[in-house]
This record gives sequence, C-alpha cells and structure tokens, in this order.
Amino acid sequence: MRCKIRASELRRLSELAVEVADPKALLPILAMARLGVQAGRLSVAATSLVVSILAQGPPPVSLDGQDGEVLLDADTLRKVARSFDPAVDIEIELEENHRALFRHGKSRIRVADRVVVLEGFELRDG
Repeated sequence: MRCKIRASELRRLSELAVEVADPKALLPILAMARLGVQAGRLSVAATSLVVSILAQGPPPVSLDGQDGEVLLDADTLRKVARSFDPAVDIEIELEENHRALFRHGKSRIRVADRVVVLEGFELRDG
C-alpha cells in the first residue's frame, strides 16, 4: 500500500482516533488505530468497545493501486501527523517488514513499534 494525503487531513483523522482509543486499557488493541486504504480512500478506525469511530478522508493519490491496512498505536499516529507541516502531502507506505513509512521530501518517519498487519480479515459496519 502506498498513497499520498495532505498532512492536515491525516492530522484530523488521527485526532479523531485518539479521542476514542484508550492508551490505558487492559487490552493493548484498544490503544490502536487502524489506518487503511480501500477503494482509493484513506480511513482511520478506533474503538474503546463502548464507542467506535470510522473516519474517512478525501480520496488520496494512490501510488501503487493496492489496498492495505495496518494497526498503529493511535497516539503515535497523531504524533507522526503533527510532525509534518499541515500544507504538505505525506506519502504513506506499508513496507514488507511490517513497518509503516511516512515521508515528505527528505523527512522520513518509520513506525515499527506495536505494528500488526491485517491480512484476510473483513471489517463489517454494524
């Protein structure tokens, strides 16, 4: 999965996920946010088992035409989104070694801590 999205839009989506995800929960999965591209749209999902959110951004520019998704720590995702200038486009890439790479120009941020690749799972609404 490789796509580009405006940093301000990624920041908005990550802020919504952090509001729902609970970093102090007993289950580590509840501190995570799912970042995914499906059918040309970037989405961020999070849950606290009481409240869930699925936020979609505008269609990003897909660089390889593939769909994909990854679980990241929600707070880490927010910190990554905040580290870029809101006016720039960020390229997001899911690497083969289960790392997420965020880059703009010469700036690169790899997130490998607590990353889980989702394969073969179907997420359903409702």
